[in-house]
Amino acid sequence: MDERVLLAGVIPTYAVQGDWGTAFQAQLSLNNTDATPVNNWKLEFDLPSAISSIWDAQIVQHTGNHYVIAGLAWNTAIAASSTLSFGFVAGPGGPAPSP
Repeated sequence: MDERVLLAGVIPTYAVQGDWGTAFQAQLSLNNTDATPVNNWKLEFDLPSAISSIWDAQIVQHTGNHYVIAGLAWNTAIAASSTLSFGFVAGPGGPAPSP
């Protein structure tokens, strides 16, 4: 397994796409600017909101406010010089917190 701590070549971007007060929708993108792929990627972050739905990724661990997110069978690698994105719905919103 190729495990790496988030390197300077992988740039995360977080954007809230909608907020309904009781919940919000967000997207996280991981831009791999390196010339080599990142295999078996995992992303860990703290979020005070509860994720109720996620797409293009999976929650592999959730303890308190701490989430561990990983790819699905078809997107376990972030290809060289490319971006991988996933989204989720969490609540409460208004204003939506950042991980």
